[in-house]
Amino acid sequence: MARLPLPGWWIALAGAFAQRTGPGGGLRTRTSAAGTWWCLGRWMRFLAQFPAPPADPGRLTAAHVEGFVRFRTAQAGEETAFKDVQDIKLLLDMDAIVSLLAPEAWDSLVRRQPRSRGFGQASYSDGRFQRLLSAARADVAHIRDRIRAGEELVRRHSDGSGGGKAVLLADMAASGRVPRLGDHGGHHHLTRRIELAQHVVLHVQGLAPLMVLLCALTERNGETLKELPASTDPSDPLAGNAARRQRQT
Repeated sequence: MARLPLPGWWIALAGAFAQRTGPGGGLRTRTSAAGTWWCLGRWMRFLAQFPAPPADPGRLTAAHVEGFVRFRTAQAGEETAFKDVQDIKLLLDMDAIVSLLAPEAWDSLVRRQPRSRGFGQASYSDGRFQRLLSAARADVAHIRDRIRAGEELVRRHSDGSGGGKAVLLADMAASGRVPRLGDHGGHHHLTRRIELAQHVVLHVQGLAPLMVLLCALTERNGETLKELPASTDPSDPLAGNAARRQRQT
């Protein structure tokens, strides 16, 4: 490690490299270990060339990660750049170092996976992916506009200017109960109640386009998205822990 710049990284990197090349670490051959070592050298020398380099793992930022991707892409091509980032991510994911990283830096490493247009085991051509993305955007926009319109009716009711539908929506927003609509037509009655409820709440039918759009835009998988915390405050320790737990393949 003493051959590398930035001494503040040495102890944590030594522990991480020992874990990565040890039992359960994933590197099984001398060649694979050497490849990760040379990649680590490129990474550390890149960080050291900044006017104010990150002196220890806790000072690594998303900008450093993105800069390394651009640097390696220009130097060796996109495929090699993403392979290097993958190797660094797997190394920094070791227990000896991962807890020292800032959440935004780790999140940037997680997101920098090879750019496959796929969800689960499926993959898509660029044209099909764009059509899927356009359909998801349109569906999500429709959900947004419908709920905004419902909220506007609720607001008008509070101002005393809403009609009958505004009364129903205001009561539903306040109580959380979807009213019966005066008919008992079985499935048709249930459909009408669902349509009414979707003016103020998100129904399960709206989850599919939302999840597709989130997966496409964040490059995370569905299981990872479901693990994200409600808080978006980077100082929230729960949010930080969740960011470190992203184990995306």
